[in-house]
Amino acid sequence: YLAIPIVNVVWSGAFTIEALRPLAATVAYEWFAWTAAVVAGRVAYLVWAHGPRLALVWFVKLATDPLTDVIAYSPRFLRPA
Repeated sequence: YLAIPIVNVVWSGAFTIEALRPLAATVAYEWFAWTAAVVAGRVAYLVWAHGPRLALVWFVKLATDPLTDVIAYSPRFLRPA
């Protein structure tokens, strides 16, 4: 992940703040694409190694974990100790 912005900066030759701002959207899209490729690769591996059921369980857990974390750590739902 760290290599993506470094490669973009070196490739563009932009070493000022004004020149770096347009690269932020490009880096974000590339991070998203890389993450999607890694997740798809992991799901494909799990389907091959353990079957589609386990792959689906892992994918659903990965997709829903941020939502359950918001609920679990929200001050409204935390009980006083």
